[in-house]
Amino acid sequence: MITSDVLYSEDPFDVYVREVDKVAPLDATEEARCISLARVASDLTDAARKRLLEANLHHVIALAELHKNDHVHILDLIQRGNEGLIAALDN
Repeated sequence: MITSDVLYSEDPFDVYVREVDKVAPLDATEEARCISLARVASDLTDAARKRLLEANLHHVIALAELHKNDHVHILDLIQRGNEGLIAALDN
């Protein structure tokens, strides 16, 4: 668990990346199982949805780093990417 002292004394991007790094990536079997649950039930279970979301945050960070510039803060890019990921899971 991160203490509040750590949150206020470190760069928020570094804290976020460290938290995302704690999430294990999906293996092909687990990803296929989550997707098949979505197709069969036409709605993701909360656990499968959460797992897909958390496992794909690494991709959001990577894309944000590719598109960062001086005009938009990287955390804003990550927020928009996370919103897109949630929208994709909802559809």
